[in-house]
Amino acid sequence: AGGGSAAGGSAGGGSAGGGTSTLPNENCAQATVIPGTTVVTGDTTLAQNDIRYQSSTVCSQGSLSEGFATGNDLVYRVALPGFTRFSTTLRSSLDDGGSNWDSLLNVIVGTPASCGSALTDGGFGGQTCVTGVDDPDDPTSAQVYLNTTATAQDVFIIVDGYSAATDGGKWGPFTLTTNSTPIPAGDICANAETAPLPFTRASDTLVGYGNDLASGVGCSLGSNGPDRVYS
Repeated sequence: AGGGSAAGGSAGGGSAGGGTSTLPNENCAQATVIPGTTVVTGDTTLAQNDIRYQSSTVCSQGSLSEGFATGNDLVYRVALPGFTRFSTTLRSSLDDGGSNWDSLLNVIVGTPASCGSALTDGGFGGQTCVTGVDDPDDPTSAQVYLNTTATAQDVFIIVDGYSAATDGGKWGPFTLTTNSTPIPAGDICANAETAPLPFTRASDTLVGYGNDLASGVGCSLGSNGPDRVYS
């Protein structure tokens, strides 16, 4: 791979290959729309470094030694229906097929403006992610987000590099996998099943339900399995 944008350099200042990127999904406003369940292949080698994570929350922020400057990035968008569980995984690989480049995977929900405010060098920072992970190949479990509302939401998936250093290994080809499934009735408090008293129903199951609720004050400990909610 060619050299990447220097840390703190202009987002418009050239791609990893030294020219101007012509890739269509360089930032959230230009994000490529993909289905909620799909497999996408791409390559960040010729992408620019548009998105930084200074002053961000939850996002996997990249190299501390470089002020959280990250490498070349591409953005995808999923229109997620209400009451839908979304998960995504990233597999990065170098041309030799046997090693991975140093990647980040971040997920943001909202509008293109949610992907950060403009920085003085032309990039974007200050995002709030719903989930994020460094080195998702190592391996890391799927990054999951639940739309617990009845309204559709835009989910932005950012494929990024850990560092803006020009020594290589921070960009390259990747495979992005997404999966969207309806949240079954009773999986979360927002769609709890009504159970008028007295209530008896045989053969209910936890199969297909998520591990969405953690233990709280007064609750039984060890809530690490699937859960189902009644009201």
